[in-house]
Amino acid sequence: MFWGARTEQLEQLAVRTREEGRRAAQLHDALDSAVRTVTWVGEDAEQLRTRWQGVSAQWRSTLEALAVRGDELDEHAQAQERASAVEGGPAGIAEDGAAEYDDTGFAWIGWHNGFFGFDGGLNPFTGRRNLRDDIPIDDPAEYGIASMNQEGVPNCITIAMLGGLSEQDPQYFMDRIEQIGPEHYEVTLYQDGKPVTVTVDGEVINNGARGSDGLQNWMTLYEAALVQHGVLEEDGTYAGSAGTVVEAVTGVPMPQDLQILQDPVSGTGLGWDIESFGSGRTLDARAIEALQDQGYTVVLGTENSDADREGVSLVENHAYLVAGANGSTIHLENPWGAGSDYTGGNGDRAPHLTPEQIMANIDSVYVAPPRDQWVEER
Repeated sequence: MFWGARTEQLEQLAVRTREEGRRAAQLHDALDSAVRTVTWVGEDAEQLRTRWQGVSAQWRSTLEALAVRGDELDEHAQAQERASAVEGGPAGIAEDGAAEYDDTGFAWIGWHNGFFGFDGGLNPFTGRRNLRDDIPIDDPAEYGIASMNQEGVPNCITIAMLGGLSEQDPQYFMDRIEQIGPEHYEVTLYQDGKPVTVTVDGEVINNGARGSDGLQNWMTLYEAALVQHGVLEEDGTYAGSAGTVVEAVTGVPMPQDLQILQDPVSGTGLGWDIESFGSGRTLDARAIEALQDQGYTVVLGTENSDADREGVSLVENHAYLVAGANGSTIHLENPWGAGSDYTGGNGDRAPHLTPEQIMANIDSVYVAPPRDQWVEER
């Protein structure tokens, strides 16, 4: 879908483009002066000066492009004003949401391509990616385990949880994401069980959550919303415990103690403290299977050590989503997703662990409540 441009947005972007261009020019001049005046002789010095000449030329070319882009934005804003005056309202937005053209031949397609004209472009001044206008949010096939791609931010529990929760009910997440304008989405999260609308617009983390194809997807929006909500830090890392992520997404706290099985001898329940079961407790593969059978989303954390792996290849100090269990093996999924490199020490994408391998490798477990407990209000 194409979106109409707003005059004030074009004017603001023109101002911002010029301001960033001026900052980049000042930095260029400072570096240029330093390279030219530094007291340094020898082969390394000459190599630096030669290399700087090439970098400086590319830099100046970029500055010129920014200046041209600023002028173009002003021209487009003026054209928008003229079209609005003729039509009696904002030009460029057809009734069905399709792009229109004014008499300049310019299509108001929005700025989802970034400063340098490519999809989700990297802003060189902020180090962040421009938010795409065409993130697929209305297709249930885009959700679930296959949509996981953690990329470079160390928030594996968050991505694994989102993958597992959306596998249970893609529609729940689809109903809580809405695109309301160019580079402008709203995501419904929860605070104390009550819905909170979080705006996601402008830019997102450069190496944050993506889809299996490496492009921004619904998890990109949820990750950005969790940052805005204060559950994740600005860089996407954790601002609190994993439980705050579960509660923000489902509206329900992460259970801290569960009576999940009956001991066949004593008849008493087998319960754990979910986040620190390891002290004096045994992580039983039966318990994991029971949790999944009851509809819980289960994420397991590996040990941060070089302990005996019992013949399985796993990443240390990492979270894996439980994707299946059949009593004899537990099927895990790495939140790095399908497009990642699993060579060297990166383990397997979808390892199957025996009860003995679970005991040897797992030291933490995180559980999200079943679907029928999630908050419906939005």
